[in-house]
Amino acid sequence: MNEEKFEMKPWMWILTIIAVLLLFFNIDPVGDILNNAFGKGADRWAINIVTIGLIIYILGLVIKKK
Repeated sequence: MNEEKFEMKPWMWILTIIAVLLLFFNIDPVGDILNNAFGKGADRWAINIVTIGLIIYILGLVIKKK
């Protein structure tokens, strides 16, 4: 791995603060849009699909490093 120290850039801080505020105020615009477009329970399907995608992506990174 490289020896560079990780540094939070200003845009990263802004996105982190926005994400925390969305969680704090329990605002879920994506879930609301999915429920309106595809019916009740669509947000759960989306969460499952994203979770599976993240697992595959992480496994791909781990396998690639070996």
